[in-house]
Amino acid sequence: LLFAVALFGSLAHLACDSAAPDDDATQGDAAPGDGGGPDAAPGDGGGSDAAPGDGGGPDAAPSDGGGPDAAATDQITPTYAPTYFVSPSGNDGNDGLTAAAAWATIDKVNAASLKPGNIVAFECGGKWEGSVVVGASGSANNPITIGAYGSGLRPKIYGSTVITGWTPHAGNIYKATAGAEVTQLFIDGTRARSARFPNTGYAAISAVNSSTSFTSAGLDAGIDYTGATWTGRTTAYATVSVKVASSTGKTITLPSAPYSSLNVDEGFILTNKLELLDAAGEWYFDPGTSTVYLWLPAGDSPVAHTVRGSVHDNGVSVSDRKYVTIRDLHLLEGSKEGLKLSGTNNTVANNIISDFDSMGIYLTYGSEISVSDNTVSGSNHFGIYAFTKDSAYSGNRVSDTCRFDNLGITGVGKYWFSGSGVYVEGNDNTIEHNRVIDSGYNGIQFAQRNVVQYNFINNACLTKDDGGGIYTSSSAAYPGAATNGSIIRHNIVDGVTGTLAGWSKWNIPYGEGIYLDTSAGGVTVDHNTVANCTANGIYLHDSYNETVTNNTVFNTKSGLLINGDLGGTSISKNLIYALARDIGDSQTARLVSRSGGPITINGNTYVAHYKSADIFRLDVTNYSFAGWKSQTGQDATSSCDLSALGAGESEALFYNTTMSNKTFYLNGAVATRVDGQPVTGSFDLSPFTSVVLTGTGLTKISK
Repeated sequence: LLFAVALFGSLAHLACDSAAPDDDATQGDAAPGDGGGPDAAPGDGGGSDAAPGDGGGPDAAPSDGGGPDAAATDQITPTYAPTYFVSPSGNDGNDGLTAAAAWATIDKVNAASLKPGNIVAFECGGKWEGSVVVGASGSANNPITIGAYGSGLRPKIYGSTVITGWTPHAGNIYKATAGAEVTQLFIDGTRARSARFPNTGYAAISAVNSSTSFTSAGLDAGIDYTGATWTGRTTAYATVSVKVASSTGKTITLPSAPYSSLNVDEGFILTNKLELLDAAGEWYFDPGTSTVYLWLPAGDSPVAHTVRGSVHDNGVSVSDRKYVTIRDLHLLEGSKEGLKLSGTNNTVANNIISDFDSMGIYLTYGSEISVSDNTVSGSNHFGIYAFTKDSAYSGNRVSDTCRFDNLGITGVGKYWFSGSGVYVEGNDNTIEHNRVIDSGYNGIQFAQRNVVQYNFINNACLTKDDGGGIYTSSSAAYPGAATNGSIIRHNIVDGVTGTLAGWSKWNIPYGEGIYLDTSAGGVTVDHNTVANCTANGIYLHDSYNETVTNNTVFNTKSGLLINGDLGGTSISKNLIYALARDIGDSQTARLVSRSGGPITINGNTYVAHYKSADIFRLDVTNYSFAGWKSQTGQDATSSCDLSALGAGESEALFYNTTMSNKTFYLNGAVATRVDGQPVTGSFDLSPFTSVVLTGTGLTKISK
């Protein structure tokens, strides 16, 4: 059951219509570490060293939706008064002080000596190419603002340029000269696929020759792969992209040993060689001759299409500035980051940022930053990637991050842990009211002490495995967890799949709902709803002093997995609901799996209508509820409903991902709550709450 919910309401300063954004985000320069800075890899590494425990599964779709149903609004009518106007019909010889005397170009904007309180506004419906560079700071009451004026579609700032002059090359492949390095190609606004091997899925390593060299039987011995981009899945949670150092026959040598090592049967792809351009819809750029090669999907000439190549790194760049606001723009199709920003007291609001190759929004460092109500889509490394403190990330919609089919000549970038929709590192940030949809790795990943609340995460770990809808770990070892004091509350996580594509040593995928990984400690996990995960609803791996309470977990491999807890953790008042089989139909769904750790588990409600045996697990032994309590001394006051469903009955989860109360109507369905109380006529759900119902005719229920 999937009931669509509306996106967050229109913004106060905009009068918005309902047009969808029409199009289109490489590489950062700081590795994440212990905070706002580039020192070490995040936490203890995107995942555990061994296969996580075991787990739970899906026979029914969940939900009240909150899913990726409504597109962002691109029609705006800003109400603020510009200081300087910029219009495609303007002239850089004008003073820019009125719409009639507007400037024309980004170069003019970048050359202007802006003062606190200045507002530079681009005309709605206008289109520009290049990168806006803000070279001055505002003040507390008079920020410098880069925004929009007029009414209509957001002004577009392209990181791409139109490529013309196409001539036949060979067969259906055409070629043209570009004036700069091209990192992405777009055909009529749709991202084209970089020439790759293989054309679908992954190739496999057949033999490992050294820490940097391997052989693959599928390679063409007649091709020199030197200089191609190799993107390989080196373990469940790691994907590495590097340039091929050399090749001989079917053997490839990398410049250095990749993270986690090379192993037989691990998957990889190769991109960025002309010899790989062997299928419709692919392209290649030759940096030696500045030539773009393209085979259109229909095999026709590019002359009849608008072909754009990414040549500019950023849509907007703000370096070490204060009190700067970037709002109401549409940034698209650039080579690296849509918006790259550092400094303090800056605001990023109401922008659409699409199809930048690296990141939609990259905050290299800063404090008291507000990132709100932006729509970020199609980034290949991270959606939002930030190193800040005392900052807020709210109301953003982040989608299609690090999707396998979109990966191009930069692959996943230079970090093996790339792929999260939202990554925030630093203390005292608040991540709330965001919708994070279709992420290659984690939905939301944070490091250090933060609050993550009222977010909707739908479909995570689509490209990689052993990650979570919400994930954290700590680089500081026990007992000094950098996460101490963090809160994860009132979030809804629906769908964490994991994938075996390219890495299948665990035989089943491990998509975790809420994942507290190595050395995470002192985290409160409260009033969340987690559903439809291939592994565990809530997974505690080598963590400690966690408080897990009042959560609802539905349809997972194991509702809870505690793997090596270091002590001090309390798990209470949770509803853990197992269906007949786990989501991958690999085993009976379990309620709790535990391997080591002095913890307290009590006062929970468990439901398993299909089986009474083997639904709890301690180390390697399965137990009934009674056997579990006897062996562990846990769950003395917990309850476990093992009754069978009645004839014709089913179960379903309903949730509300909006900030308004929602009423659901039975429409003739007969429904009962987990506590046995019948539902009559309708039921209400407050924001970011859920309910599990059993009964007949549940598909009739609607809002």
